Amino acid sequence: MTISELGYQLYKIDWMRRITSDMQMDTLKNYYQDTEEDYKEEYSFEDYVFDNGYANGSIYVCEDEFLNAEYLDENYMKSLYDNDELFAKYQKDLQENFYND
Repeated sequence: MTISELGYQLYKIDWMRRITSDMQMDTLKNYYQDTEEDYKEEYSFEDYVFDNGYANGSIYVCEDEFLNAEYLDENYMKSLYDNDELFAKYQKDLQENFYND
């Protein structure tokens, strides 16, 4: 796992903290009601969330969008990494892969 992949996983967890348990439960119930029984084996709950978002229709951004927005916000990423060694690796990654002219 690269430092940017770690950042994306941390971002998704941070994003999910903002979705209430009730919204998560409602989305799971919607999946159960909206998806034909025979189709549930090939259409997972994760697929449903990706297609529909949570109860309010929102979903975290894809990895490419994350890398072009949230990942470039050093203050936000510092709060996610919350570790000097990880943050230093992140800053090195920015210099080597994102700030090259």
